[in-house]
Amino acid sequence: MAFEDDIVVRLVAKSVPVASIFVSSKSVVPSGPTAVGPYWSLTVTSGTSPLRTQNSVAVPAYVRPGMQVFTRASTFAAAMIAARLAYDALVGVRNEFINGVYYRELNPTQEPFDVGLDGQGRACVAFNITGVKRPT
Repeated sequence: MAFEDDIVVRLVAKSVPVASIFVSSKSVVPSGPTAVGPYWSLTVTSGTSPLRTQNSVAVPAYVRPGMQVFTRASTFAAAMIAARLAYDALVGVRNEFINGVYYRELNPTQEPFDVGLDGQGRACVAFNITGVKRPT
């Protein structure tokens, strides 16, 4: 399973509408006067180095992928609420299975922050996360 698939499963389980989630920088987010959002864009980032244990030296015991969660909406308040919904869905993960994959934890690396306006004039808020999970 891919990290982004697991994050989508977690977000949908926590009330983020699946039709409003877009995965990868290649996704086309709706545009135009009626496309006000909120929309969530998930882009996988580099993460950090894998972790080995004394019993797992040939392959990592855990991998640590990363992702940017980027929200956009018609107002800053709506974009921040959307970002907080995703943030709250991800911040509490400890020793859980998501989409059949064991996650030791998910860690936002900062609070949601204002990143300005997109090309459609919508407010944008983002945060980054890293995960610690068993390799799949």
